[in-house]
Amino acid sequence: MATTIRLDAPPVDVAVADDEAMLFVLCEDGTLRAHALDSGAEKARARLPGKGAALRRLPSGRLAVLGVSTGLPLVNTASWLSGAAPAAYLKKVDVKGALDVVASGDPPVFLVASSQGGRLVRLAGPELAPDGEILFPTPIRGISPLPSAGGDRLLVLLDGRVPTESGSVVVLDPATKPLGGARAAWSSLLEPRASTAPRAASSERALLFDRATAKVVGFSMGAEPRLAPAGPQPLAAFPWPGDRAVVIGAAGEGTLVSLEHREVLATVALGGVPSSAALSPEGRTILVALGGGPRGKGATTVVLGGEPLRIVSTLQTGEGSHVVSVAPRGRLAFVAATSARVVTVLRRP
Repeated sequence: MATTIRLDAPPVDVAVADDEAMLFVLCEDGTLRAHALDSGAEKARARLPGKGAALRRLPSGRLAVLGVSTGLPLVNTASWLSGAAPAAYLKKVDVKGALDVVASGDPPVFLVASSQGGRLVRLAGPELAPDGEILFPTPIRGISPLPSAGGDRLLVLLDGRVPTESGSVVVLDPATKPLGGARAAWSSLLEPRASTAPRAASSERALLFDRATAKVVGFSMGAEPRLAPAGPQPLAAFPWPGDRAVVIGAAGEGTLVSLEHREVLATVALGGVPSSAALSPEGRTILVALGGGPRGKGATTVVLGGEPLRIVSTLQTGEGSHVVSVAPRGRLAFVAATSARVVTVLRRP
């Protein structure tokens, strides 16, 4: 079943509340909106200190707004929805141009990567004050948590110093003081990227891919990384049952890969140019928005699944479908369409 939430500004990204009763929508006009999922009605609107590029859900009902050039806005959604003043629910951390943030440990600390100057900052305590920082010599392209029996680790993905030089994957303990005091590095990828798939707490593996050399990589602590062909122009990769991976390519293909045998098993034509993809929590369904990029006009989203891998269904989700997200319980999914100015809410029966 699908319903539509209509907006008066193009949506940039979406995130769902922990109880899945409220949808948060980041818009191009620099606002964050809260919509009730039962009715679609707007319940709150906040003006942010700049235009953001993405949202990240954090523990304790917080939202991080990435890409703001003046700092990292953190929103306490409970205070915001209760009608508190901006000073009570909105905090701006001095990390300019944040490109990602992840939580680690209990109580959690937050690791924030900046697109400006290869900066990684750790935030801790009730006030989320900076208590550690690393400046890398090359730009950070992403960060990814890696659960481990010996304690959580963080993968920091770095570009090379020049386009022809390999980037690197730095593995560090996010709890170590000083931050980065113990770390290791692996270099074999020109443009390392990490899968954004939900990861089970018991998993000690990460899935990486290389956009430049079209490789997908199974990465784990204490084992040699496994490289396999990924299909042309990979833009997303997801773990698949049976020690396999599905790679979504910018040319419009889904590629099924065996990590064990390091070979391509099958390809599926998607029927359009993908702009975003997301894996369901159970790891057996991938939604791919075929918007054609940030300013594309594609209006469909396909669902990949099954054995053999195939398109299970095609959904109409609005012109410019460019962001797809799946709620943690897997019952709800969301597709944001820029040109249509809508968010399509997909519900499993």
